[in-house]
Amino acid sequence: MKKKRRQSFNPRIVLIVTMLCIASLALFFLFWQPPQPADPIEITSVGEPDDFNERAYYNSEADAFLQTLPEDKVPLLRLIDDSNHCVFYFERGEAPSCYIYDLDRHSTSVLFGGERGFYCDTKLLIVGSIEEWKLVGDLIIFVARNRAPENNYTNATVVFYTNIYTRQLVFVDYGANAFFPDDSHVVVNHAMLLYPGFFGEEDHYTVSPVSYRLI
Repeated sequence: MKKKRRQSFNPRIVLIVTMLCIASLALFFLFWQPPQPADPIEITSVGEPDDFNERAYYNSEADAFLQTLPEDKVPLLRLIDDSNHCVFYFERGEAPSCYIYDLDRHSTSVLFGGERGFYCDTKLLIVGSIEEWKLVGDLIIFVARNRAPENNYTNATVVFYTNIYTRQLVFVDYGANAFFPDDSHVVVNHAMLLYPGFFGEEDHYTVSPVSYRLI
């Protein structure tokens, strides 16, 4: 009958293993840090850049529209701000109309004009070609030929204006002619018949200027 060999106990090995475990635990707690949350991902919508410039966009739209205007149309101004996006223009020739093109709706409306005329305040105006115009502040002032049936030398020219925001039309005056001497006035020459011409001669008038301050 064989005797079993009794395994010996080595305290030195046990001590070394114990010290290694203690060292491992110490290093673990020394360098351990709680996990940090991930940085949020920034999402940018395609086609909507942060640096979108609204006025630049509408000015580009206005440029594209103005390039389509035929030669008989005359640009007046582009009105582009926080609430208005439109272009004003008018026609050359007799019985002209003035239009407003809406850059949002891509539609056109008539401000004034036509063969039968239009009301300016309570006065019916029937205008021919627009001879001069000027933008002064919020107003566009027009100097046009009078095409009404009762026109003569004394009222051959009509002056009126519109407010570019309210679109209200306001009559200024009739005269033999009118002009802008500077950026803030319009002069209307009033004519009065002195005596008619005889034997084919022209009628004789006296002319006096009337100046209107626009701003």
